[in-house]
Amino acid sequence: MMRFAALLVFFMSFIAGAAAQKAALPGTVALPPPGDYAGKLKEEGGSGSTDVKLNIRDVTRDGRVTARVAASPVRPACAKQLPASGIMLNDGSMRLEVDAGAPDGCERVYNVKAASGTVTGTFIDVTKAVDKSKK
Repeated sequence: MMRFAALLVFFMSFIAGAAAQKAALPGTVALPPPGDYAGKLKEEGGSGSTDVKLNIRDVTRDGRVTARVAASPVRPACAKQLPASGIMLNDGSMRLEVDAGAPDGCERVYNVKAASGTVTGTFIDVTKAVDKSKK
């Protein structure tokens, strides 16, 4: 129960952060076309990195993004394409969350830019962040 409460508090801080970054107004940023993107992302606030394959399924005119993300190296339960959803931000980047439909312990938040088949940016391993908050 404590883990759920800590996870809930952690996600609420992300929501507040996303609101502070402000979602892009429709038509103000170039939307990435649906398709496959790949790249290496750095762990935000850490020294880790991960290879990511991002498949953007849809970006609506109001900036909502649906995608699937596969990262490696990760735990075996997380080593598949996981559903992600998020928003476009004013600077043309996306904030994607892997939580709904993901196995327990595979939750991540991606802050990325996608262009010309490549993806760049950072990620937050939510399970590591929750463990740090318990200490």
